[in-house]
Amino acid sequence: MSSSSSVPTITLNLIIIHLYRFGGPILIVLGTISSIIMIILFLRKNFHPYPSSIYIICRNISNLFFIYLSILYETLALGYNITPSSSNLTYCRFSCYTTLLFDILNPFYLCLTLFDRLLGTSFNVNIRKYSTHQLAYRLSICGLICWILLHLHALFFSEIIQLESNMIYCYFQPGLYSTLMTYYSLIIKGILTPIVCLTFGLRIMKNYRKRCRLISISSVTIDEKNFTPLIRCQDRELIFLLLKDIIIYIIFSSLMSIFFIYELLTEHHTKNIDQREMEYYIRYLGIFCISIPFCIGFYTNLLISKTFRCEVKNLIYFSDRK
Repeated sequence: MSSSSSVPTITLNLIIIHLYRFGGPILIVLGTISSIIMIILFLRKNFHPYPSSIYIICRNISNLFFIYLSILYETLALGYNITPSSSNLTYCRFSCYTTLLFDILNPFYLCLTLFDRLLGTSFNVNIRKYSTHQLAYRLSICGLICWILLHLHALFFSEIIQLESNMIYCYFQPGLYSTLMTYYSLIIKGILTPIVCLTFGLRIMKNYRKRCRLISISSVTIDEKNFTPLIRCQDRELIFLLLKDIIIYIIFSSLMSIFFIYELLTEHHTKNIDQREMEYYIRYLGIFCISIPFCIGFYTNLLISKTFRCEVKNLIYFSDRK
């Protein structure tokens, strides 16, 4: 940071340093515990009837990679001034690539989970039969391979950038590539993902309410696909948890989406050192906000779902018995 920086810039700099110095380790610890417990929980036989459990497990595995390849790096760089990528171009490019990859996998697997629940709650038997473990495995693996290949460009077009104030950071090449990546992040993660998630979520709720109304009117228990009372309860709770994940994703990604819009609108404006520094700090404030949903899934589930709390108690009780 330059000696001529304004008071707001200096204040924001201090906020970012303390946010990553103290908030970063907290996110890493909470996120690690959250992801591991979620993986163990959805590997249990209670959730085996649900193909969506495969997507949830994949999502939490990708969260662990994001925590230790992205959040940990940002915490060391911004909170403790340990920046290996500032002098190592190979590590810089690898860091940009992995951050880009695992950042998109979380909402991708969320969309697949919603898609499976949309299939599973359909009244059309021909549609419902596609909610299978085989399809879940195929989509999970094929989707991962596609995203790995689609983001390979970041390994070649990322570089170490130095501002006029001698601040050094690793980011996409300035110019056309950086602009294209801003459009990509805004359109894919800021616009399309929320729209797809909300569309799936609303359709799932509509299907579920119709099914509940049909059961209430007919007073007939549905036995198809193992719809026991317990599984119906888990099904309802899972839908609510997914809707909660949608809301959390939209809330915490909104700051970064707004910043991307600002960045595109002011792309050709002449900016002084103070403005560039301010944008740098706001970007990393947005990155911190984006990181939060990767780390709090287990705790928000525990807070709002009685069935989920019972499953956690059963998991603890089972572990104690062993």
